Amino acid sequence: MTMKRFVTLLCSVMILFAGIGKMTEAEEMNMTENQRRIVESSTLDPERVKKGVLMPHEEVLLRCVEEAERYLAARYPDERFVFQQTTGNMGMPSATGYRFLVKAENACIEAEVRVFLAEDGNVSCSDDYCAYTYRQELNEYIEKLMTDAGYTGVRSAMLLGGVYGAEIDVRQSLVQLIAEGKAFFVTGSMYLPDGVQVCAQDIQSVLSGNGLYGTTAVYTLLDMPDGEAKREWGREYPQLVTERIFLQIESRTDGSVE
Repeated sequence: MTMKRFVTLLCSVMILFAGIGKMTEAEEMNMTENQRRIVESSTLDPERVKKGVLMPHEEVLLRCVEEAERYLAARYPDERFVFQQTTGNMGMPSATGYRFLVKAENACIEAEVRVFLAEDGNVSCSDDYCAYTYRQELNEYIEKLMTDAGYTGVRSAMLLGGVYGAEIDVRQSLVQLIAEGKAFFVTGSMYLPDGVQVCAQDIQSVLSGNGLYGTTAVYTLLDMPDGEAKREWGREYPQLVTERIFLQIESRTDGSVE
């Protein structure tokens, strides 16, 4: 190779890399606020990002943020999610995918969204914000089930556990989903009036027989005089109105009780 051809080739390579650098930097300038926030909270070096120097797993991370944004926007169009940080893997590759802590501004809660990138390039997402969208319906459902089973005055403070992906249509009610044969893991507490005799097997049957399984702590309540306070105490259940843990129930779909 002559010196002239070598210089020409070298110049071409330099121009190519310069073009790639400008393109990547331009893409970085167009990053969403959520992508920028994840860059700042992860192992990515912001200075390298500005220069357009990204490692393959870092490019994947930014893509996963983009996919998570798209997923949440389609699933919860009335909510605004602010990505705060990665959780569990600090932006590094993981067999379980990427996990992002997000804040739902309208609901004022923190939730987790997970993004898994398969070897074929397909992306799947799931979230536990779904649990909060069903919280009120879930507790009303449990209270009705318990009332129908003869336990009057029950107050439920339960929440769906785990994360749920697009296979759960959040436009459907929880009762509709259960009627279709779907089962849900639940966790939390139930509160019964003081003096009520509770059978663990009864409560287990009520839950697992109606699409719910998981861990439930049952408390009895101190006597409260009738009036505004008793009617309006809500679902927070401060400790001052509980007497003791009555029993611990592990209800499973196979009908066992621990």
